[in-house]
Amino acid sequence: MIPNRVNETWLDPHESGLFLGQCAQYCGTQHAKMLLRVYVDSPEDFKLWVRAQQQPRMRMQKKPRKTRLRENCVPELPRN
Repeated sequence: MIPNRVNETWLDPHESGLFLGQCAQYCGTQHAKMLLRVYVDSPEDFKLWVRAQQQPRMRMQKKPRKTRLRENCVPELPRN
């Protein structure tokens, strides 16, 4: 990688699906490991994804510690 350099590209997909690729320009010692994935959605699916991203995040409810311990996959040991 070259510090302070941004590489850009654009795609014009004609079908939906997952497309795999690899860096096509020598850019450093790890060049051969620079793989990429492009997920192409239909316009309708993309709109649904955008709407989902715009929703506020759900906050996790805090549970009391005793409840969390009981939900672990390791059984709680008896206390002496």
